[in-house]
Amino acid sequence: MRSATVLDRITAVQHKFDLQVDSPVESSGFAAVGARGGYDLTEEYKSPDRVVATQLLAIVGSQVLVTVVVSLLLYVLYGLLIAASAFAGGAIGFTTSWAYARKMAAPPGSDPGILLRNHMIAEVWKLGLTVVLFAAVVIFFKGVATLPLLLTFIATLAVYWVALLFVF
Repeated sequence: MRSATVLDRITAVQHKFDLQVDSPVESSGFAAVGARGGYDLTEEYKSPDRVVATQLLAIVGSQVLVTVVVSLLLYVLYGLLIAASAFAGGAIGFTTSWAYARKMAAPPGSDPGILLRNHMIAEVWKLGLTVVLFAAVVIFFKGVATLPLLLTFIATLAVYWVALLFVF
């Protein structure tokens, strides 16, 4: 009898932590769509897909804006080669962020396991795409200026993390 009681307790504990059965974590879609981060949207634009698209546009748009501003400033100060190199670095940054967000997206109310799986797949895609894009720039962009390339890429990463604080 004693072993049956222990087995019942183990089964009860396993059921308690089974995410497929009853998860204590609820999801509202990609990156907690319910946290609208100060957006004042009318009722017709509050659908989860519209909110996620707005958040995605805000983050990637900020990265594009920083890339263009830095590239234009470097064009005025140092010329076309430096500016083009900086733009290439920024383009790698905002392209991989967009790819991550597209892979990460999940329907509202998704199981937390699905969100975690999407996050892991999106991170692998982002890392792989970053490597491929840097390799392509080095191979096909002869005479690329590496310092502006890397610094603008780093700037887009910084913009990404800061934008997350304001968008979500």
